[in-house]
Order: sequence, then structure tokens, then C-alpha cells
Amino acid sequence: MNYNRIALASLGAMAAYFVYGFAMFAAWPSMKTEFLKYPNVYRPKDEMMKVMPYGMVAILIAIGSSPFSTQKSILLAAASYRAYTSAHSSDCSLSAPS
Repeated sequence: MNYNRIALASLGAMAAYFVYGFAMFAAWPSMKTEFLKYPNVYRPKDEMMKVMPYGMVAILIAIGSSPFSTQKSILLAAASYRAYTSAHSSDCSLSAPS
């Protein structure tokens, strides 16, 4: 596994994520007014700007960790399938019942 490629892909995916998000706010200004309707649910802009760097780091970690969790899931599924087929190999015969 090439960690440099994963890091670069994670940075690119994070940049694309934020570009898409900002583009959606520019395309639909009504989204901002919708968020402003519910001040008890969404934080004010000033408070969000204080914690935005932490959110960006969390998004980068989440995007960067996905190749590892995906690889582990695929390996686990393959091992489970091999264990199941070896345990039930007599059940999987194609011969007709007598």
C-alpha cells in the first residue's frame, strides 16, 4: 500500500468536498436562509468559524482512513466466504437428490 498516494488522494478528496459544498451554497442561496431559520439547531457563523479547523482535520482523517477500513472489510468478507464454503462444501454439490 502506497501511503503517499493515499495521502494525496485524501487531500484531493477533501478539496473536492469543500469546493462542492461551497458551490452548492453559491448555487442555492436559499440554503443559507434555511439554516438561519433554526438558530437552536445550527450554530451562528462566528461560533462555527472557531471550530472549523477541527472539523476540517476530522474530515481529512475520515476520508484518509476509508481505504484502510475498506481493505479490512474486503479481506474479512473473503475470509468469511472461504470459511463458509470450506465448512459447507458437501452442501454445495450439484448432484440431484436421490
